[in-house]
Amino acid sequence: MKSTIEHAVTILLAVLMFSAILLLSVFYWATNAGYYQQAQMRNQVSEVVGLPQTKINIINDHIIDYLKLKTDDLQLNLNHDQRTIEVFNDKELEHMRDVRQLFIYGYIFLGISVAVLAAVLIITFYKRALKYFRRITVITPLILVIISIIVIAVVLVDFNYWFTIFHQISFTNELWLLDPQQDILIQIMPLDFFSRIFIRIIITTITGLAAVFVMGLTIVRVWRRRLPI
Repeated sequence: MKSTIEHAVTILLAVLMFSAILLLSVFYWATNAGYYQQAQMRNQVSEVVGLPQTKINIINDHIIDYLKLKTDDLQLNLNHDQRTIEVFNDKELEHMRDVRQLFIYGYIFLGISVAVLAAVLIITFYKRALKYFRRITVITPLILVIISIIVIAVVLVDFNYWFTIFHQISFTNELWLLDPQQDILIQIMPLDFFSRIFIRIIITTITGLAAVFVMGLTIVRVWRRRLPI
């Protein structure tokens, strides 16, 4: 029974660790104005939208502020060709409300994950429970890195398929099915935008897990000289 509980706790901590690092990666890249501009210039979004990149950057910054909860209204009035235009239509606004809600859930879950992981690590540190500390900070990250590499390989075989599956799972409506001919949201963030940001998110996640692995291994080696594990 004790062994079963220990394994269950280890799995829970692995899920929390992976979720925390993954969410940090998602939030970083999803609100990275530099990446937005780089991806849009690569896909020649300016020609598709009919706006200069400087104007698109204003839209980017507004979307980022919306996802960071700095503003509650996504709609943006943009001055162009001596007229004022509303950037987003009702469908885009509704979809982004759903996206923002996912971000809110993510912020909450990230806070819980970090708090639980910090509490467990502090407890194991002060109790000198090196066996469990090693399991959490060395073995778990190593396994998660391997899983992450497998995931990225599988997804990139057919990114469009998994991108669709993700949206079907994440949203209870079909507002995410935007029209590239009419909706500026999908024009400024085409499929290539998401496939490349996915790669960056996973690489950053793997890097974070590797950092935890190195940190844990270093601490365990130092402690090993003083206490048997």
